[in-house]
Amino acid sequence: MDVEPQADAGQVLVIADKGTTDAGSVSDVPDAGSASDVPDRSAAFAVPPTLGYYALELREASLQKRQPVFVKSLHWSPDGTCLLANCEDRRVRLYDFSATVAAAAASLPPAATASICESDPASQHQPSESAGPALLRAALTVTEAEPVHDLAWFPGMRSSDAASCCYASASRDQPIHLWDAYSGRVRCSYRGYRDPDELRTAYSVAFSPFGDRLYVGYSGLVRTLDVAQPTAAATELSLRSSLAGVVSTISFRSDGRVWACGCYGGSPGGRVALCSSEGTPSEPLLVLQPSGGGGVSQVLFAGDGNLLVVASRRSSGLDVWDLRAPQLPLLTIPRASPTNQKLQVAERDGIVAFGDVHGAISLQNLGGDSSLLSTFNAHTDAIAGCAFHPTENIIASGSGQRHFSIEDDDSDDDAWQPDAASLFVWSYK
Repeated sequence: MDVEPQADAGQVLVIADKGTTDAGSVSDVPDAGSASDVPDRSAAFAVPPTLGYYALELREASLQKRQPVFVKSLHWSPDGTCLLANCEDRRVRLYDFSATVAAAAASLPPAATASICESDPASQHQPSESAGPALLRAALTVTEAEPVHDLAWFPGMRSSDAASCCYASASRDQPIHLWDAYSGRVRCSYRGYRDPDELRTAYSVAFSPFGDRLYVGYSGLVRTLDVAQPTAAATELSLRSSLAGVVSTISFRSDGRVWACGCYGGSPGGRVALCSSEGTPSEPLLVLQPSGGGGVSQVLFAGDGNLLVVASRRSSGLDVWDLRAPQLPLLTIPRASPTNQKLQVAERDGIVAFGDVHGAISLQNLGGDSSLLSTFNAHTDAIAGCAFHPTENIIASGSGQRHFSIEDDDSDDDAWQPDAASLFVWSYK
């Protein structure tokens, strides 16, 4: 029986016959360069945001199905004109923001401004329709046969070029589908087989920064596909010697030289592997051990690319690693996430935005003194979706979770509330 190398929580393992990292050693991950080109936007996000848009479709779908239909994740297109919402009802909704979101939101009256949390992070904030926010309606809705695990926009997407407007989806017991964002039709499929006639379930998907390769996470391995040739043979990187279980998340550094993936298994808190995209790697460069939680749900590079943010299920915080000295996490950002639900984290220019189970969104600056910029009450339920606009000071957020009521129970604490499933777009002036 193979015995996997073990590490204490919050430590790092170096793979490929390098042994365990000693204190003070330097990471083998290529340096991303200087942080001088990263703009400082901390002042813009230290003020209360303005509610610019809201969607009622999730509430309407919840009332129709008599069960919560909530956002699982949100994804802005690279040009910022479209927002994808991966929803619990197996539907992917596309919202069109061709008219500049920032210009529309900036014209709203001050009455739509959210309040900064002072003492009770669980306090509720309900947007008022009379305050000025505009109603959102999905321009396109795509229904998958099975629940959608992950979505990824083609990195070269521009709404003015119809050929580039597409995104990939990973669903249970389905091939990877490449969807046309204009027509809602499948352009092509990328199949991964466990046996000659049994499809593998893909749990995560990501394009390389240049859009030529598609990285797909399965159980214990990552497959690399040629985007232009769906039937071409795939390159496989087996991670069973360093990771275990479902590869739940994949993220690329902006220069494309390094990518990271996280898994649910391998240890009590899951693990994170950092790999090189140059050549054909046989082993990860580094394997990081999160400080706690029940499995890694998301990884993303931050700032100049030398920082890595790791989010875990059933955890009390987000781990931030400096990949130039990865012996221990650089810091742990407190966040209430005592649930198996994925709570999405967003990052732009060294600022991390994240929600908690109480409906509050917090923004943390990773540069300078790594201070908490602001916290505001955005929703009345757990915030599963959170995404930064790629160019404007705008955040999209979606809330909701499964609620179970017990028969003959007089308590209404777990009663289902259709208003809990919501989608908002916030603007910072």
